[in-house]
Amino acid sequence: MPHEGPWGPDNLLQENDKGIVTAYRVPKPEWWIVKQVYSPIHIGIEPLSRAGDNFSVPITNRYSFTDLGELSCRWTIYAGSTMLKSGSKQIACAPSESIQASFPAPRGATKLRLEFVKSDGTSVVAVNIPVTGAPVPQAPAALPGDALTVQDTAGTLQVANKLQTVTFDKELGTIQSWRVKGKSMVLGGPILNLGEAKASGEKKAYRAPNPPFTTGPN
Repeated sequence: MPHEGPWGPDNLLQENDKGIVTAYRVPKPEWWIVKQVYSPIHIGIEPLSRAGDNFSVPITNRYSFTDLGELSCRWTIYAGSTMLKSGSKQIACAPSESIQASFPAPRGATKLRLEFVKSDGTSVVAVNIPVTGAPVPQAPAALPGDALTVQDTAGTLQVANKLQTVTFDKELGTIQSWRVKGKSMVLGGPILNLGEAKASGEKKAYRAPNPPFTTGPN
């Protein structure tokens, strides 16, 4: 019987560390980038400059047979996180052609969001376009907490705050000790073991010895 699930015939987890989705088909950030690259509608995302009372946005129709007028373009204008105006319009643009589309430009606008939607409600592409001169969001305030202290000696590197202390062995590259609230979590660093190769029908399959790693007493 064919094997199902994320585990291979050797009972090894088949992790997906490549591609644009995970093994469970959850989109990674790269998925959105690829979607934009291959989108049949290309929208210019250069910061917008106000031309009178409007913003002008370059749009290219990459469809082979579909006019953009067959889709709805939903637009929303924001000032920070506050919505100023929104609406929907049809933008006529023949296949393989480009057009400069106009949208309202109210005072205080910081961002224009455009989304092209099919008649069945399917989203084709959506972009957020910043407005020239809009204030750049400030970094969030640092979380409250104790600053870390570092002690670097000839053989060890110790990083600590009021909660915990971790000491690394600089020669071996292991955790020498790890104490949390005065309690030892690890005594003697874990030993890295990459396993041993074995004959298998799967490419790059490995069998790790039992146990795969060792640690000292807790």
